Amino acid sequence: VFNIGIPGFDHRQFIWKVWWRRIDAGTIVVVYDPLSEDFDPIWNFEDTPKGIVNANSWTLVTYKKLPAFNGIQQTKISYTSQMNLSGHVPAKVINVLLPSRLMYLDRMRIQFDKSLDIDSSRRDAFVTSIRGYNGRYLDEEEAQIKDSLASLDKFDQLPMKKKVKTLSPLATSTIGREPKTHIAWGKSEIIVRASLEQVLAFMWHFDSRARRKESDLEKTVVETK
Repeated sequence: VFNIGIPGFDHRQFIWKVWWRRIDAGTIVVVYDPLSEDFDPIWNFEDTPKGIVNANSWTLVTYKKLPAFNGIQQTKISYTSQMNLSGHVPAKVINVLLPSRLMYLDRMRIQFDKSLDIDSSRRDAFVTSIRGYNGRYLDEEEAQIKDSLASLDKFDQLPMKKKVKTLSPLATSTIGREPKTHIAWGKSEIIVRASLEQVLAFMWHFDSRARRKESDLEKTVVETK
């Protein structure tokens, strides 16, 4: 019995016969077939309660196995449904109700979310790949690294530096600048309970799930080498 959320409408009762079948090694289907009021007496169904209206819906859910992603198994779910609410319901109302019914898939995705596992597996693979790595860098890259390290030393030598309040007490942040200039430098530090390689992997995976924020409009990695 469901409260369909339409003012003035009684609650609706849905009764299905449900079965599942494996179509092949990578596909399973589940069918929800509506039952009429001619129920088998052995089921011992009670009469429809007062204030409840019998409705019906048919649903097919298909589960299809996909290739594993970073060692995590994946399944694609397709949900198809048709509903008869046993009443004169405007189409625009159905268009409002149907998306919430289809949000069933969203809840399932959240229930089986493996984002942390996928990110962790990806970081572990990265750490393994750089173990013992001593790469050769282009002259341009060497110059950029050298200039960046020099900038760090220059910040430490700034005559005007001030610590600022951070959102977390675990981090420290400092702003510095040269006298009579409007260009400020910022530096933050924190201690992370992880290895050098693990921390690098977290920062390197710019597009990881763990680094997504509500303010992100678009994040794209154009090229990796």
